[in-house]
Amino acid sequence: EKRKEEERLAEEKRKEEEEKLQKKLALIKVSELEENQNFINNVKSFVEKNPSVFDVVKLAKKLIKVESILDGTLNDKNRADIQELKKFVSKSSKFNEFYNDVIENEKISKLNIIDDELLKLEKRLQKSKEYLISNLGSPFSKQIIEIIEKAETQLNSMNNLDEIRFLIKEIDELSLKIKTYEASVLSLNEYQVKLKKYLTKYISTEISQSIINQIELIDKTLIEKNPENIENLNIDMEKFINDTIKKYEEKIGQEKRIKAEEKRKEEDRLAEEKRKEEERLTEEKRKEE
Repeated sequence: EKRKEEERLAEEKRKEEEEKLQKKLALIKVSELEENQNFINNVKSFVEKNPSVFDVVKLAKKLIKVESILDGTLNDKNRADIQELKKFVSKSSKFNEFYNDVIENEKISKLNIIDDELLKLEKRLQKSKEYLISNLGSPFSKQIIEIIEKAETQLNSMNNLDEIRFLIKEIDELSLKIKTYEASVLSLNEYQVKLKKYLTKYISTEISQSIINQIELIDKTLIEKNPENIENLNIDMEKFINDTIKKYEEKIGQEKRIKAEEKRKEEDRLAEEKRKEEERLTEEKRKEE
């Protein structure tokens, strides 16, 4: 009884694996035209390497009849002709062995392509889930949930390779948006720190209130978590620092230079007056003597 159960479970597993394999192979669809073109080319390739296997005249006649398929035309006439060609070449065990190897290699190649794409999607799906768990309050959480659901559906159904590739691209684009957003948030926090240092330095000046306003605007924008607003505010903060704070620093620097120059001139004037007074006193003393 136990052995029968094990055999039943093994058979179910085998069927599941076979079904999964067929789903994967069906992802890379080949049209009837392309399939027949491949067959004709494989026949030609085989004959080039094995010229003595077939009666070359009979084979050539059959290949001529299906040449239109290689040109991209498929109709009832050449469909019948390709069947005749298949029937003719299949009589050779050597060709059958060659063709089976070709089909097997194509199957392996297809599976490698599909497995690679599926693995890419699975990895991105896992990273998306990990990000979502750690960033439930992210402004991208809704998009992440939607893309996770689509990816899981596609991995379960495996019915469209283009959709799998599209999802991989979509996740990559979303990841780039998230990285850009996180960099913008970091940058805005750095601007906030910088503005607080400026406020400490210029706390009782004409620009202190405008600095406070910008700090409060940053706080509000960071709380709202709107990616576009955060990105735009980074640009605005750079402009504010250059247009307001830097210009103010240039202004007070100029004022300091003017005051220093005025002070120097006043000191020079007083020194000159002192020198003249000393000369006058010296001259008076000399006359008295």
